[in-house]
Amino acid sequence: MSAPIVPLRAASTPEKQIFASLQYLNGSGTIKERYASKILSTINLQQGCVLVVGSTGNFALAVARQAAGRCHVLAVLPERKTSTDKVKMMKSLGVEIVRTPLGAHNEAPEHPKQLAKSIAATTPNAILVDEYQSDLTSVFDEILTETTQANIAFDTLVVSLKEIVDLPLFTAAVAKRLGPAVKVITVSSAADAAKKVETGSYIHERDAYSTARRLISQEGVLAGVSSGMVVAAALKSEGKKILCILDDAAYNYASTLLNDDFLLEQNLLDDSMLREIRSRQVERYRGASVEDLQLPSAVCILESSSVGDARTVMIERDFSYLPVINARRKMIGFVSLGSVDAHLSSREVQLETPVSAVAFKTFSRDKEFKLITPSTPLVELDTFFDTHPAAFITDEAGEFPLGVCTKLDLIRFLNARRT
Repeated sequence: MSAPIVPLRAASTPEKQIFASLQYLNGSGTIKERYASKILSTINLQQGCVLVVGSTGNFALAVARQAAGRCHVLAVLPERKTSTDKVKMMKSLGVEIVRTPLGAHNEAPEHPKQLAKSIAATTPNAILVDEYQSDLTSVFDEILTETTQANIAFDTLVVSLKEIVDLPLFTAAVAKRLGPAVKVITVSSAADAAKKVETGSYIHERDAYSTARRLISQEGVLAGVSSGMVVAAALKSEGKKILCILDDAAYNYASTLLNDDFLLEQNLLDDSMLREIRSRQVERYRGASVEDLQLPSAVCILESSSVGDARTVMIERDFSYLPVINARRKMIGFVSLGSVDAHLSSREVQLETPVSAVAFKTFSRDKEFKLITPSTPLVELDTFFDTHPAAFITDEAGEFPLGVCTKLDLIRFLNARRT
């Protein structure tokens, strides 16, 4: 389960070199995968047992993944503290989730750890899996031994306080493996005042999200929000050779970190990232609409025409898609060259078969298909192409085909504007 160490070139300067230990590169996309592996290896797991986890979403996800097919998992999690994407992942693994009030006192019965203990004690064949009461010395030693193999004399190590679990144990391991001169900086969210420690750093959510997005776009490092928080703290530190422990993956935040609309709505972008995303979403098209693409008029084929005729038209005109119309010239669907060839190859149809037999019947009035007209902004069309291969331009009623557009038409339009 060794994690690579990579330089963050865009984040580094001649005076400050920043490196990243990619601890999220594993099955669950979190450093907690290593914790779960160590802890579960000490438990005699019987088929059908119940594992009760009162902890973070990351640890519960890691436990559920490794116990899949063997044990049932019940996770006790604070409300609103686990991303929707992780919750969906856990549910797909069969995890039962029990929510507790946010901010419950550590010793209160409704705190996740206390409630998990109570559930485990009263549930037949249940085992409490508690990362906070487990000896993680060997895990920390493994992580830091990998660090020494990079042969880089780090003077600073930056890590998420939430993900480390046992700070004194981790700090001791750093001193043992990297030397007592290495400074450990723990990072917490600025909104999480309860975890403030004297040597810690506190990062605003806006900086965490924006830095995570820059890791993706500038470094090719597909790390999550907690990792962004760690690197944001490293950028503010005084170290010269800094190692960041990146503990979570971006794919666990598809609906938040990777969702531009969410970031804009929640004001989670700093000025630089805000300009970048707005430029990508709006400014590069400068208010242009489909009409500005100057697409040629649509070439259509009647539904009564043969598959062979449709194939000939697409090959001769170098088309990938062809609108299919009825006798009143209203669009009823479309065909693609790839689909036609696949049907012919499998002998499901013949060249003489009416093209209506292979036409996709989805068009503008269907809920799966957005109405695209000459007045549609290119920003909307760009988003449409995230999930569709082609757009069929119609009149405002969505009945008569006027043109066919693909993402390549948008790319050509942008290239022409740049020259």
